Amino acid sequence: MLCEQGTGCDECLSCRRFESDGHPDFVSIYPGQKLDPDDKGDSIQIKAIRRLVLPRATTVPSSGKRVVVLIREAERMLPGAADALLKTLEEPPPWMRFLLTTENADRLPSTIVSRCSPISVGPVAVVELAQGLVDKFEVAEEEAKRIAAESGGHPGRAFRLLQDRQTGLADEMVAFASAFAQAKPIQALALGESFRALADSCREEDGEKGGRLAMAQCVDMLARFLRDVMHFSVRKEPFVLEIPRAAAFAKALSERAPVCHWTASAAAAIEARNAIFGNATVRLQIDALFTRVLTNLA
Repeated sequence: MLCEQGTGCDECLSCRRFESDGHPDFVSIYPGQKLDPDDKGDSIQIKAIRRLVLPRATTVPSSGKRVVVLIREAERMLPGAADALLKTLEEPPPWMRFLLTTENADRLPSTIVSRCSPISVGPVAVVELAQGLVDKFEVAEEEAKRIAAESGGHPGRAFRLLQDRQTGLADEMVAFASAFAQAKPIQALALGESFRALADSCREEDGEKGGRLAMAQCVDMLARFLRDVMHFSVRKEPFVLEIPRAAAFAKALSERAPVCHWTASAAAAIEARNAIFGNATVRLQIDALFTRVLTNLA
């Protein structure tokens, strides 16, 4: 199945329309996935297909009766990865199903598209999404309604907002965004230091691994905030915010540089997140990121 997200189903939670006995085993593949420390870029590489998909096509699942492979942003598959997937995609074993998500099917190779059944998916009704948050995650009714409305009916985005609130990261990021919106280029290193302190306060595990994971999660949220800044810079009509409570600070930042700057800044944040997931020096990545983002701001 090929999901054309259109207005967006994000994590494709509302695309899970397949017949399955028992609980299926989900394999998630996404751009920038780290299979070893040397991985770079924000694409889906051939080794992700070779290591995570192909072996499962020759092995009957040990639990449940299905293996469901979810490939997010499938248009970012490198040519080698797409070629490696073709045969299994065309003739999968009885226990394997594929879900490919994309916002633009035209960017996928025709050989991939021809082997899929397209399904267009839009947002879930806010009332239905709110009820799902209450039923599945035991969220208070009023909070569920607020999260569902803020997500614009996108289940994946609603789940991220819920996680952000439960971990306290949303409050920390809103406070940080306030300082960010007023920062001057000369304050880049000081802002980076504040951001490292924010990540350290949100870590759940001790040691380098716990610190690296917390930092990567915080940089991912920063990338989402910069995406909001980019949208404010380029769009006048309403749009769904990634960090709704920081909207005023995102709007203020959008007025300090052209849209090309914010587009590059969001991309730089994603690159820094991927590098941190690898073996890059965290301090260097954060200092370089904030120096780049604050450079030439009005």
